[in-house]
Amino acid sequence: ACGTRMDDQCVGLLASTCLQLRCLALKCTPVTDAGLMQVAKRCPQLQVLDVSCTKVTDEGITEVALRCPQLQFLDVGYCRVSCAA
Repeated sequence: ACGTRMDDQCVGLLASTCLQLRCLALKCTPVTDAGLMQVAKRCPQLQVLDVSCTKVTDEGITEVALRCPQLQFLDVGYCRVSCAA
């Protein structure tokens, strides 16, 4: 059950049921690379992603970059993400 917080389990459920997802705001949620990788694998049409103030790292962002070619906007403010990602 997701409750009121979007954690990795909820994000995975969302990604598995919303395959046409184009915009996702996860700002200030407890989501990690594990949840983000589920989005990357299942939602290739993603265009807008806000993961600012989350625990996402280079690993998750790299997966999104590889699997979501339509991505136009990405906010990773206050995350542990390097310029290499």
